[in-house]
Amino acid sequence: MDVVTAFLNGTVTGMILIYAPEGSGFPPGTILRLRKALYGLKQAPREWYSLLHKELTSLGFKRLANDNAVYIRTLPGSDSSSQYISVYVNNLVIFTKNESEISSIKASLHNEFNMTDLGEVNHYLGMRVRRDYTRRVIYLDQESYVNDILERFSMQDCKPVNTPMDQTKLEPYKVENTKTSPNPQEGEYHEIVGSLMYLMICTRPDIAVAVTSASAATTLPFTDT
Repeated sequence: MDVVTAFLNGTVTGMILIYAPEGSGFPPGTILRLRKALYGLKQAPREWYSLLHKELTSLGFKRLANDNAVYIRTLPGSDSSSQYISVYVNNLVIFTKNESEISSIKASLHNEFNMTDLGEVNHYLGMRVRRDYTRRVIYLDQESYVNDILERFSMQDCKPVNTPMDQTKLEPYKVENTKTSPNPQEGEYHEIVGSLMYLMICTRPDIAVAVTSASAATTLPFTDT
């Protein structure tokens, strides 16, 4: 589910004054009080999230204490199961076993917001979602994300290996910082490590040790020879 122009739904709680924009019909120099949030307003994301939180809690959902982007609701009844909603800005993903429950949640949200139903989730936050209904299994992968990383850092022709890093024992070492000027490649190194971290967190826990090892060198990735 995608909320159309989500930030414009928020109500401004403080006193914010703006000049009337050109073409609005007001005389030049007219000052107006802002009642609803606008894109570019620093409070807009917060006001939108507060409004969405209020609506979801009114429907009986509770926000998880350890993840404010996930809401859960359990309806009374022996046959009921928990319902989940994952929130990322204006994108909502509904999880439940019952198709009628999904329709009910969608209808309730449609009553409050202008929303677009994007159907069954196939891609979410850079992850591809695949389903095997026969085996009752859901697969997540980031193949497109990996290909984008390789292309961004000109590594399309790199040679793949079967293990994330060398299998030999790592020995501790100390590098003396003798540099007198920043290396322009350091920024790129940081980008690479950051990209790998997102991959590690989402779908590739097997590269955690390798990424941690690479992260340890972010303060001094290159040395002068």
